[in-house]
Formats: sequence, C-alpha cells, structure tokens
Amino acid sequence: MADLLSGALKPRYQGQKADLAKALPPRWDLYRNDRALAGVVQTSRGCPFDCNFCDVIQYLGRVQRHKPPERVLHEVQALYDLGYRQINLSDDNFTVYRKRTEVLLEALADWNGKDGREPVGFLTQMSIDVARHPDLLAACSRAGLRTAFMGIETSNIEALKESRKRQNLRIDLVEQCEKIVSAGVSVQAGLMVGFDSDDLSCFERQRDFVMSLPVINFRVAVLVAPVATPLYEQMEAAGRIVVEPSLAPSTSAIAHTNIEPAQMTREQLTEGAMWLRAELLAPENVIPRFEHYARTLGPRLPHLVPAQTGGPSVKAHPFLELFSQMARNRATRRVIECVRELSEENPLLRADLMQALGMYLNSYMRQPSEARQPMVGVAQ
Repeated sequence: MADLLSGALKPRYQGQKADLAKALPPRWDLYRNDRALAGVVQTSRGCPFDCNFCDVIQYLGRVQRHKPPERVLHEVQALYDLGYRQINLSDDNFTVYRKRTEVLLEALADWNGKDGREPVGFLTQMSIDVARHPDLLAACSRAGLRTAFMGIETSNIEALKESRKRQNLRIDLVEQCEKIVSAGVSVQAGLMVGFDSDDLSCFERQRDFVMSLPVINFRVAVLVAPVATPLYEQMEAAGRIVVEPSLAPSTSAIAHTNIEPAQMTREQLTEGAMWLRAELLAPENVIPRFEHYARTLGPRLPHLVPAQTGGPSVKAHPFLELFSQMARNRATRRVIECVRELSEENPLLRADLMQALGMYLNSYMRQPSEARQPMVGVAQ
C-alpha cells in the first residue's frame, strides 16, 4: 500500500501466509453493525484433514495457524461493545488441536458473563470426532460455545471412504451426535448426496438417517468438485467435469453439480437433494427432532442464560418479525407451539431452542414457494 500511495508500485509482490499473532483487528466500528445479527472472529486458519471435495487446504493450508487468546479476547470485547451477543468463531476446525482449543476456551469462559457482562453465545465449526473428548466438550459449554456446524455428510460408509472423510469412519454417527448434544453443544450438520456409491435410494436413506439424530438444522448439498481439489483432478481425468456458467452456488436453492454422477443424472441428483431438503424441513418431520433435541441437550450454566427481562434488543427484531409471520402459517405454527411448550418445560434450554427455531424458520421460508403451505389467518 505504501508503494501504491507513493507511485512506486512493483509488477509483482510474493506474499506468505499471514502470521495471526500479528494480525490487525478488523475495524468493526466502521461497519454498519445494525445490519448484522452476529459478529465474527477468526481464531485459526487451515485444517489438517484431507476430505477430497474440500478446497480449504488449497488456500489456507493443512498446517493450522492460531491467533493468540489475548488477541481473540480483544476482538470479542470489541464486538460485545458494539452490541453483539452472538459471535461466530470462524474456524474450519476449531477443536482439531485440543491443547490450543482448551486454552482458548478457558480464556473465553473467564470472560463470558463475568464482570457485569451479559452472556454471549459462540458458534463455530468442528468435526464429529470431538465426541471422543468429553472434557473438551465440557469446556465448550463452560465458555458459552453452544452451537457447532459439523460435516456429517452421510451415513454411507463407502461414500465416506471414497471422499477420504476418515474422521467419520469407524464410529456410530448417531451415538457421537448424541454425546455432543448431551454435553451442551447443539449440532448444525452438513449433509451431502451424489457420491459415486450413491444410487437413487440415497435420498430416502439420508432422510431416515437424519430422523434418528437430535439435530434440527441441516445444510443439504450435492457433491461438487471445486477447482484444485483432489476430487476435481480425479473427475477431470475421468472426463466427468461439467463446465457451465450457471453452476454458481446458491444459498437459497440447490444448484446442479459440476460432476457427472455415477449412478444417476445431474437432474435426478438436484431433484433428489431438493426433495430431501423439503423432507427435513417438513413440520411433521422437524417436530420429532425438536423433541429429541430437547430431551438430549445439556443445559446452559446459569450465568450464561440470557436474561428474559426488559424489551427485545435491536438485533432480536428480525427474529420477532419472522416468528410473527410464520405464526400465520398452519404448518410452522405447530412447530412454534411445540418449541414454546418445550421451552416452558426446560427453561435453561430456552435460548438454544429459540435459536434453533429461528434458523429453522429462516430455512423454511427460503424454500421454493411450492414446497411451503399457504399462509392463513391465525384464527383459522
């Protein structure tokens, strides 16, 4: 930047991977924070795993780098001062280096809900093998880290093998999920279809698998091959890569894969994934999962339970508007009533249940309109 400002810009600059110990904190004070519901702090970069469809290791590396706890706390405090009470620890695998994670969680636990501060809910990404470490899960709950996205992907063992998702092999995925949730960490799960070992029965199999989990929210995706991944190289060598300008990813719909599937057409894969997503969002399927979730989830520590007194914060308004709108829908009103009853039975879980409900209702609204039931008056 100095060269640019002085008119001495060189033709090429060769950088290195950033040292997170020297990283400057983001200037969130310059941002329109009224437009955001959750803050973000990145505490590490990179992932040591080798999933063949993931491009993280291509641009962030397989040697994970860590930001010192004191710098993390500085950024967390800055976001707290700006009104954030939900903060995403934006890591690709937060718990993969246990000793580092334990030190950071201890620092967050000493900060969160102490010295007159309101409790903050943290969320992050981690792998399901964290279930093998109950002490680490307990530390997550003590720190207020109550939500984690996990790439569960599939119950198809052959698919896990072909994708090199080794951390999900040789374990009971249902049992591991229940261990994590019972320790007080809610799971948001990635679910994937379209592996070479998947045939047209995979969609119903995935639906049945999901219904055995204490998990509310899923991100359903078709298998794609990002450029520079081992999967892309494999598919390109086999002549199975499809290049189309319409393959840009979408957060509200399931796009076509850029791979020619082995046991179905690309169109069948997209249609099957959309069917699976609609099935998982159907109120008659999500209500039993809410009940399973409430039975399983470990409670929050009392000092980390958000206060229910006073008016709603500015950042709660979008959720209240969402609840109001969805209460006019016959189907989702049943889900809202279910969660209200579960919250009354389990007051220490209310914040977790409401967060899961907000995410669910948002996903339900983002479905194609034909997948939702028409809105009706509340009296009806």
